[in-house]
Amino acid sequence: MSILGTMSVLTSSVATVVACGDSRDLIQIVISEDPNAFWTDYIKGAEDYVKTDELKDKYRVKWISSKQDSSIELSNTKSAVDGGAKAIILAQVDMKATEAAKYVNANNVPLIASNVPFADEKDLVDSEKPNWQVFQDGAKATAQLAEDIYQILEDYGVAKTNDKYKVYEIQGNPATTSATTRHAGWHSTNLFDNDWMGSMNESSLPDGVGVNGMFLEIQANQKVVANLQQIVAEDGADLIYAHSDAMARGALSALQTDQKGKDWLQPEIDEVTGEVTKLGGIIVGYDYDTISVTMLSNWKQNPTNNIFATVHMSASELGSKSVEKAIEEIENSNENKSKYKLDEITITVKAALDKKKTSS
Repeated sequence: MSILGTMSVLTSSVATVVACGDSRDLIQIVISEDPNAFWTDYIKGAEDYVKTDELKDKYRVKWISSKQDSSIELSNTKSAVDGGAKAIILAQVDMKATEAAKYVNANNVPLIASNVPFADEKDLVDSEKPNWQVFQDGAKATAQLAEDIYQILEDYGVAKTNDKYKVYEIQGNPATTSATTRHAGWHSTNLFDNDWMGSMNESSLPDGVGVNGMFLEIQANQKVVANLQQIVAEDGADLIYAHSDAMARGALSALQTDQKGKDWLQPEIDEVTGEVTKLGGIIVGYDYDTISVTMLSNWKQNPTNNIFATVHMSASELGSKSVEKAIEEIENSNENKSKYKLDEITITVKAALDKKKTSS
């Protein structure tokens, strides 16, 4: 399987915001990295929101990537504000880097924080606070994911070691809020042996190096290839937990390079009924992007070629809600400047198989 086959291609809309002859108000989205499947869905949700008859002649949406670099994020944001953007939607690279937010607020432009939370409100001064934070609680979501996966593994006959399942964790860049919360939430349940092989935090990004949307998928693939024999050993992992669906797909493609990896993924299936009687190794991600929607639906028919579970991040809803809040703030004259109001995306765990029992 070619891991490059999952890449979605978008062309960045650079923040030269005053288009000749276009009188519509611009809402500029500054995303943290070049688009993978998640960001493709996010951008589409944002763009579709302003295509209604009511809004299409009033607003337009553009996006630009910060390439996982806070200095680029600041430059992108300044260009958008200076070019006349009426609102900024900021998917922050680093919760400790607040200069972009300060610049937006200093120019009295509505600021919507999106995707991952800014730093805790108590850690921010008013000049750094967004009007709205549109987000999903990563720690709460991955705790729910861990609890559901534990129950499913138990329901489908997977044996525990010392009352725990062994997990190989593929961690994103530990400097980012998303990686920190998705790691902490999973570990907070204390249901898994998370440290039998150590985490994957060596996949963190080199300082100052921008990335495209495939970077983490490729890194995950390379790390799993390097550790494949340990993962699939008799006393190896029961599952792989990746901090994003892209990384989960990178892990899947790595396992498919070796027959032992394919065997690890293969569940036991009743020859008469066709039902799964015992799970093999499973791969769990986070995002539920469009590629993963298809993979989960196809898992029962082809379990060795698909990931097993993920958290529904609803990228398109995240994008559309962020634009909705931006328009509210444009039309109410930036009424909620620096108030840090919250709009939380619902948590839903998506898995190829349902739990058989209800946890007490």
